Amino acid sequence: MVRKKSQVKDREVERLIKTDISEMKKVIKDKDRQRDVEEKIRKDMEYENSLEGILQHLRIWGETATEDKENKGIIAETLLKLPYKVRMETLSEVVFVIVTAHGLTTKVTFPIVLSKGDIKQKGETYHTIVEHPLIVLNFKKRMSKPRKMDTIAHEVAHFILGHHKVRNLTNQRKIINERKADDQAEKWGFKRRYEDYNL
Repeated sequence: MVRKKSQVKDREVERLIKTDISEMKKVIKDKDRQRDVEEKIRKDMEYENSLEGILQHLRIWGETATEDKENKGIIAETLLKLPYKVRMETLSEVVFVIVTAHGLTTKVTFPIVLSKGDIKQKGETYHTIVEHPLIVLNFKKRMSKPRKMDTIAHEVAHFILGHHKVRNLTNQRKIINERKADDQAEKWGFKRRYEDYNL
């Protein structure tokens, strides 16, 4: 099942490359220049869809961000198996935190300062809040790599399904969300995270 999903992902990436090349050829008429740009488009897209490219864009907080290369690699490997659009949305919006038994998808707020260059009014400083979805991965010491990947996919599914946006859920709603996240992760070729939904 995972191999089939990978092939679908590859076709999606190839379609995006063809679209970019087609758009480029409308703008650039010189054939030599077109070949150069086409090669660059392909190399950029191949890099973006490689473990190295994902690792470069992956945002991880905590001490383990630098110390725990194995778990960082497992997150990247899991994201590589996801559909292209899911992967790109996750990389652009989610911050991962690795701590030391289950995952958690939530959101965190960052206070940032905007200066006059960021806003049209001059001479003033503004404070605002930016929210980022946060996936906290709380791996057990003896958790296997496949189990970690299933957990990561399950938590990404929560993010894609928008579960991080709602607070104060009833127990019944939590159970429904866990099933939906497992259903989505299973569609991507991963195993279900829960056998029993009695939380």
